[in-house]
Amino acid sequence: MNKKKGFTLFEVLISITLLAVVLLGVTRVMQVQINTMKTMDRQIHEENQLRYVMTSIENQLKKSDVIIYYAGRYYMEDPENREYFHYYSLQSSHIYKNKTSKTLTPIGLGSKTQVLNQIVDFTMYYEDPFIHLNITREKDGRAYSSGKNIYVKGKLIHVRAQ
Repeated sequence: MNKKKGFTLFEVLISITLLAVVLLGVTRVMQVQINTMKTMDRQIHEENQLRYVMTSIENQLKKSDVIIYYAGRYYMEDPENREYFHYYSLQSSHIYKNKTSKTLTPIGLGSKTQVLNQIVDFTMYYEDPFIHLNITREKDGRAYSSGKNIYVKGKLIHVRAQ
């Protein structure tokens, strides 16, 4: 009898077919993992942007010796120059940081800075001894929300509009 060493053509074709099926499955799993990573990175980026704005407002509230509530706005001292105050406003789905003089009047050019866009809710309200801050942003069909209670006991001054 003549024994041949090696594989038949049929065995090689079956092996290549099985290898191709396994590689296609592995490739698909890797594509799903890469897409999931990209989605998670986008979500983390959006949450970090929201957290940055929340922390910036919180730090400004905490550093202010005086917080003035006037005409529905909370005015905080500018941490870099106590001659100015800031308030935050929501206009056309954008949060703006507005700079005013100590008399709470706009300072003119350069007094308004866009902080964050695609905002659907921005609220600040006082409930002794906290200012509650809430921001909701909608981007790519997903809502991102953040809220904080900031301790401001003894800092808030209510000024009645005349």
